[in-house]
Amino acid sequence: MTRSPFFTASLINSELKTDASEAWTPWWSFTKTILATATLKLIEQGHFALDDHYPDQPFTIRQLLQHTAGVTDYGQLKNYHTAVEAAETPWPRAKLLREANADQLIYEPGQGWRYSNIGYLYIRQLIETTLNSSLQEAFTQLIFEPLGLSDLFVAETRTDLDRFVWGNERRYHPNWVYHGLIIGTPPTAVRLLDAIASKKVINESSLHEMKIPHPLGAPIRHWVEPSCGLGLMMDPKSEFGLMYGHTGGGPGSRCAVYHFPELPGRPTIGVFCEDQHDITVETEVLRLARQLKN
Repeated sequence: MTRSPFFTASLINSELKTDASEAWTPWWSFTKTILATATLKLIEQGHFALDDHYPDQPFTIRQLLQHTAGVTDYGQLKNYHTAVEAAETPWPRAKLLREANADQLIYEPGQGWRYSNIGYLYIRQLIETTLNSSLQEAFTQLIFEPLGLSDLFVAETRTDLDRFVWGNERRYHPNWVYHGLIIGTPPTAVRLLDAIASKKVINESSLHEMKIPHPLGAPIRHWVEPSCGLGLMMDPKSEFGLMYGHTGGGPGSRCAVYHFPELPGRPTIGVFCEDQHDITVETEVLRLARQLKN
């Protein structure tokens, strides 16, 4: 019998179904959802407001979380990809920002949209500075510990990635993901997104702000009305109604973790695999959601 190429987990009416309880996987850009949640938690605690300007910058915290700040990305940097392929030690943050010309906005804040990992590096720095802590310590204090979650952590070394279910043969260094890279099990991923959606981490007002969709325009892949929330990829008009969560990918794997509040049982579904295409994991999430719908 051939094993499925996917590691999956789903949470439906608090009942967990998974084939990956022991599989440690990288969460890649699903980490952005956790960063946004931690930021909203700090806002609830009164540290700053969503529409405050980021320190010494013309854009707001909301705009960073929604990718509408005008901040560039490092995904297009040839030198970045060359260094990653050569298994070099990650650059200091200051060098990354210089290489990307991050001080030059690509449009006026609020006047466009562009996905930006550097924008979420700024969010990481805001969280760390506010709490005077590491990202791991901040996540643990604000989210992980209150929810009783332990099967996850922020990777900091190459050896951290050795526990991947797929290994780390390329000796990739997680600090090339400048906003931070969470490693965890698929069941923990769906439990965490479900807890966010169920207001167990942030309050109703924060969740409302998080889910305000910013439409991106033309359809992308299977998305009917691709939109961006705060740390969320969203489709308000999918075949299942509203769906939200995040897709992520990096060297060697992809993941997709999504919540479906309009389906029976309000399921949260996570899919992880070695494939290098976002559409592969997203299509499997939709296939599993379709089974629940039918």
